[in-house]
Amino acid sequence: MARGSVRLLPQKRMNRTVSHLKGVRAAVRSEAEDIAAIANARLAPHRRTGAAHIEVEQSDVDTVVSLVDEAALSIEFGHYMGSSSLGTSRKFIPGLHLFIDWYHDGLV
Repeated sequence: MARGSVRLLPQKRMNRTVSHLKGVRAAVRSEAEDIAAIANARLAPHRRTGAAHIEVEQSDVDTVVSLVDEAALSIEFGHYMGSSSLGTSRKFIPGLHLFIDWYHDGLV
């Protein structure tokens, strides 16, 4: 290698190196905690049984924020209530959009 030249790491190796830095992991965790706080605030007024909750899990690189409940998809995206076969009218109950709206609103 010529004197004064710069040796660049391949993109994949650079990504792997940077993503494992302690400061980067801490920043990702901090961002996830902010997302979880917003999701918890949006979920709080809608809890009936207290079963649904927000979890933050950190792995070697990533941090995942999840809505944990057996009806998580219905809570997030909405669902129909009632059944025409039972003689009740069907009504759409809108989802809470705990994780989508904050992103579009630019809250984090």
